[in-house]
Amino acid sequence: MKTFRILLFLLLFSFIVACEKDEVIGPQGPQGATGVTGPTGATGSNGATGNANVSEKIIIVSNWAYQLNYWYANVVDSAITQNIVDKGAVIVYYEISPGEWSMLPYSYPYTIDPYEYSFIYSLNNVFIKRRDLSSATPNPGTQTFKIVIIVID
Repeated sequence: MKTFRILLFLLLFSFIVACEKDEVIGPQGPQGATGVTGPTGATGSNGATGNANVSEKIIIVSNWAYQLNYWYANVVDSAITQNIVDKGAVIVYYEISPGEWSMLPYSYPYTIDPYEYSFIYSLNNVFIKRRDLSSATPNPGTQTFKIVIIVID
């Protein structure tokens, strides 16, 4: 019984101590003096100069050709140099509606005749392809694309 009273006393004491407010802390003292400034570190070397030049052009394609199950157009672009092919990038966007662009590849499966656009590029050339996913449809007609060329020096 004595052990039980001691345990009860310790438990009650722990509870009371835990519930008490934190110790009151006095006002903050004045700020100390500023320390001595350390020595200046060594100057690092300059990083490599880098530059990404980006250009864009809007093209309107109406001269489609048909082959097997897709329409295609070759866009000749002398801005796509060997340097771009080797170290740069070309991105093509399709204008879904005026002022609304989607990056290729673009797929539109929500109609009776679903279709998709894709592209590949090579030296001086962008090959844009429209493939109909259900059946052969008439010529896609006039379509607007944006070609973005990124040069990395």
